[in-house]
Amino acid sequence: MVESEPMEASNSPRLSAVVLGVMQDAGLPHAGCRCRRCVRAYDDPQVAGYAACLALVDRRRTPPAVWLVDATPDIKYQLNFLAETLGVTDERRLRPPAGILLTHAHMGHVGGLMHLGNEAMAVRDLPVYASPGLVG
Repeated sequence: MVESEPMEASNSPRLSAVVLGVMQDAGLPHAGCRCRRCVRAYDDPQVAGYAACLALVDRRRTPPAVWLVDATPDIKYQLNFLAETLGVTDERRLRPPAGILLTHAHMGHVGGLMHLGNEAMAVRDLPVYASPGLVG
């Protein structure tokens, strides 16, 4: 897994960006792939990687507001990693993000939306922003 320390925004220590993934849409390893890199990632989860995603954290609000840039198929792992990074330990269930910004319609950018439904997080009234071309 590719991990990152939170990078503080230059203008305010109360705003930060947390890199939650840097891999292409399917992450690493790829389903059905037996190349050396994927086999190594299957054998050692420490070298696996999540699909590209960024969390924008606004600590000016209580509790902090988290905006996700893209909702990847790895979102359940990424939200857990984000909770650990932010030191969230006292909740039985994570709060949903304040909103999601979708950059485009590839599966690696929208595939995580399914984890927000009733069968998983049961999120209600979550703002999801996308360009007109994505939704039209």
